[in-house]
Amino acid sequence: MFVMAANPALICANSKVVEEALRKLEFLVVTDIFMTPTAELADIVLPACTFLEKTRFVAYDPHVDHGWNVPSRIVLSPKVVEPLEESWSDWKIICELGKKMGYGEYFPWRSEEEAIDYQLSPLGITCEELRAHPEGLIIPVPPTLYKKFSGFWGGIIRETLKITVFRNYPEMYRKYEGFLKGFLTPSKKVEIYSERLEKQGYDPLPVYKEPAESPVSRPDLAKEYPLILIAGSKLEMYTHSMMRNIPKLRELFPENLLEINPETAAKLNIEDGNVVRVESPRGRIECSAYVTDRIDPRVVHLYHGFAESNCNVLTDNKVCDPITGSTGLKSLLCKVEKI
Repeated sequence: MFVMAANPALICANSKVVEEALRKLEFLVVTDIFMTPTAELADIVLPACTFLEKTRFVAYDPHVDHGWNVPSRIVLSPKVVEPLEESWSDWKIICELGKKMGYGEYFPWRSEEEAIDYQLSPLGITCEELRAHPEGLIIPVPPTLYKKFSGFWGGIIRETLKITVFRNYPEMYRKYEGFLKGFLTPSKKVEIYSERLEKQGYDPLPVYKEPAESPVSRPDLAKEYPLILIAGSKLEMYTHSMMRNIPKLRELFPENLLEINPETAAKLNIEDGNVVRVESPRGRIECSAYVTDRIDPRVVHLYHGFAESNCNVLTDNKVCDPITGSTGLKSLLCKVEKI
């Protein structure tokens, strides 16, 4: 397995199972700029470039909801210093690996700029044009839609829809404007009643179902693990496990905290700042308590992405949504005790 720009040993739910799977691999390669928990499991770690050591482009959507009809800006982030030591850019690592494996015809680009030109060709934009406009260029489609039509699968979709160059369509899903023939649903309309789900034996309309692990569905388990755990919440100064090596950001939020209601904390003889143990049927972690009345007395809360107190060791693949497969990060049972 080749892991690039990812840290699955920490970020994926049920970390124990993920780590076990990674350890069973015959060969694991990780490329990163830091020695992450995933990199520590690798047979080989390749040093990657930072953003200042490689040329890339970034697309910005002015609306946080990634609206379909909002023009977006694409900006070139040029290399400003040469890569340190033996570090390579992601592009160079992938291309050189492909060539060594005998697939050189699929990696014809001789530079990052040529690869960017190829990737942006559906937009009719080149790396040279972006370099001439450091403020960026306005593109006619939002990045979220462009991504749907770029890359391998995007090429298939473009061929199917006969898309050669994107144009400025005010609304991408209006039939009369000739782009998409409605939404990407069987009826081409907005669907509240899902026939696809119905054919698979699921409820075609949204319905409430008690979580697989809760005081109601598992009263036997709740006797030992009486609190509901909410996990997976993200902090604005971090992205998953990224940015945690920046001292100023670490000062803002240096460690994981267990948010617990004052009433619950008093019953457990826990005070603000105490070190506590949080345990679920899958595992246990230790962290500091943060006593706050903003959380329900029946519930406790942990943040996501801390290697020292990884909330994902408390989660379980079996406790998941039966349709999407999403892990039940907001419906786990746990117990808390002061250390």
